[in-house]
Amino acid sequence: YSIEGNRIIISPLLYINETETLFEMESKEGDINNYSKLISDLAEEIEGLLGAISWVDKGKRKWNIERLLITKDSAEDYIKEGKKYSEQGGNYYLAASMFNKAIDKSPDCDEAFALLGKVRAKQGLYQEALQAFNSAININAKIAETYKGLGDVYLELSDYRKALSNYKTASEIDQNLDNINLSLGEVYYVLNMKKASISAFVKALENNPRNFEAYEWLGRIYLSKGKGRTGAAEKIYKEALRIDPNNIVIKKNLFNIYYNKGKNMVNVGNYKSALAFFNKAKQVQPNLLIYRWVMFALNKLGRYSDSINEFDESMKHNVDKVDKVDKVDKELYNNYGYAHFRLGNYDKALEAYNNAINIDDKYIDAYMGKGAIFERQKEYQKAI
Repeated sequence: YSIEGNRIIISPLLYINETETLFEMESKEGDINNYSKLISDLAEEIEGLLGAISWVDKGKRKWNIERLLITKDSAEDYIKEGKKYSEQGGNYYLAASMFNKAIDKSPDCDEAFALLGKVRAKQGLYQEALQAFNSAININAKIAETYKGLGDVYLELSDYRKALSNYKTASEIDQNLDNINLSLGEVYYVLNMKKASISAFVKALENNPRNFEAYEWLGRIYLSKGKGRTGAAEKIYKEALRIDPNNIVIKKNLFNIYYNKGKNMVNVGNYKSALAFFNKAKQVQPNLLIYRWVMFALNKLGRYSDSINEFDESMKHNVDKVDKVDKVDKELYNNYGYAHFRLGNYDKALEAYNNAINIDDKYIDAYMGKGAIFERQKEYQKAI
């Protein structure tokens, strides 16, 4: 380093131990009274440079150094370089360094400030992100994406009113800005402005019918309004599945609507309606959990042969696993055993109950089922 008046100039050297290679980095200059800030910026740039080093094995080990010494002629070139590191490699340290250099080259470049704001936000440096976005707006207040970025930062900081204000400004500038209505809808929802939230998500779908996040949000809002709006949620989820039948999140949400309706019917003893809802859930997402409840409803309705068929179907198909699979499996076997018991197939019923007990040796229902079989067979000692 060297000192000239109140200025300090640092000329860093980067040494790679592995290959005994020395690289000269671009010099840094700053106010000697703000020396710690200069060192901090330098440390960040070195971090980014190290992230640009990739290991290559071509017969023998060697380092592949990717543009360690980056010097450009214009702000546009630095911006292009920064975008490469931000978008392709996720190297936000080096990207920030490039955008800062673009600002040094052209202090009135609003794009560089806005891109710096995005990178700082991704790094979790929200105050620096706010400063960068505001600098961009001071230069050019007509860029919708900058206000969107500023709103995103305020959303992360849970300052929902400021987030909403910036999202509104972005929307006024460009109503077709990617995901602006999605962001508006989310903030409206957090602020309990559900009517405005629904309107925003509907607009998001008008702009992009494949915006499945908007479908999910709409369904969530309708469900939050109570039982009277489950039909609206069901309709919106069906529309989403019409566009993408394999969307896992939407399928799970629609499954839960039918499953919960079925459970509600079980609670009031309406097993016929429960069975109808469980079958709808099974059509959406067949898994062991729903087979267990379909069999339960069939057994309650006295349709024991159909219950057995459901069990056989669940074993044939590669159905989805769910949480607490062991618990579900033992109940499947218990329902299977009960159906055989009611049809007088005691050997198969015993086998099913034993399978349930093998899963959980403290499963009382299975022991009760075995006891009932032995009682029917007049093997009272075994039943006891």
